[in-house]
Amino acid sequence: MTRREFEIEKKKLELRNTEILQKKELDKIKYQYRKPPQKISTSKLVLFCVFVVCIQILVFSEIAMMKYGDFTALYALIGVPVTLVPVVLGYFIKSGKENTKNGITYEMAMLDKQKEEEMESPTEINNGAVG
Repeated sequence: MTRREFEIEKKKLELRNTEILQKKELDKIKYQYRKPPQKISTSKLVLFCVFVVCIQILVFSEIAMMKYGDFTALYALIGVPVTLVPVVLGYFIKSGKENTKNGITYEMAMLDKQKEEEMESPTEINNGAVG
């Protein structure tokens, strides 16, 4: 390799490195103003799990009915979604009521906040003496 070839290769590598650095810098700027992804709420996660379980039951029942030609698979597995749906709906209603303004959790938080404020603020002792 001659000196000239070496210089050409060196310039190519330097150009490639600067392009990589510029691309990384642009990526930093691009993601700087993006909102971070939000955490999935528990209620949505529970609803998704119930949906998946119900679909699994449906698929299993269809396969069992097609394979054996018998409808007893439906009778055996019908209880699972029938019990899951009311439990999940009850959870949603309970959590919705607790986390609203006059819910249980809100009221307890307000009581704790009020107690903290009372402990922090000094009270004047009035012993009835007039001066």
